[in-house]
Amino acid sequence: GDAATRSLWLDKSAQVGVDTVTTGAAWDSIAPTKPADPTSPSDPAYSFGGLDVAVRDASAHGFRVFVSINRAPAWAEGAGRESSAPPGTWKPDPGALADFATALARRYSGSFDPDGIGPQAPLPAVRLWQIWGEPNLFTNLNPQWEERKNGKEVTFAPGHYRKMLNASYAALKGVSPSNYVVTGGLGPYGDPIKGGR
Repeated sequence: GDAATRSLWLDKSAQVGVDTVTTGAAWDSIAPTKPADPTSPSDPAYSFGGLDVAVRDASAHGFRVFVSINRAPAWAEGAGRESSAPPGTWKPDPGALADFATALARRYSGSFDPDGIGPQAPLPAVRLWQIWGEPNLFTNLNPQWEERKNGKEVTFAPGHYRKMLNASYAALKGVSPSNYVVTGGLGPYGDPIKGGR
């Protein structure tokens, strides 16, 4: 939200003893077009402005920042996307996700200055990362199921998510071994519709 609203709620959070704030890194909003150098936090295709402000504000209030990466841009989704799949959910490319995670980890390493030698201090360090949220739900990752030649439906999302998580883990740890990577929390009942549709 706007700066005043954000400051109000960060203040209230501090008053009740909160020590960590979660914010989303919506990959599709930050990189609507494919960067020429997707591992570079300075690539002009990236639009980190909103996330930079959120990280700076939370850090200025004394909070640790926990960034949850989600929603693939269209250029990083797999082929054959079903029309019923929400945007940003269809077979996100694990390698492209790892490149984005690298750019994020470099940007929020604690030493990156987006302005060069500018008026602001380098961006604060982020050490807590989540790869996707509730990847066992159709609203977040697709397809949940796939049909095999014999007509039997089998799960697809768990294996694909494992690839996404492993690639991102390696990327984030490759930038800093002190980065802490959390798996996406699961929806309590999974996809409630048989067959994932």
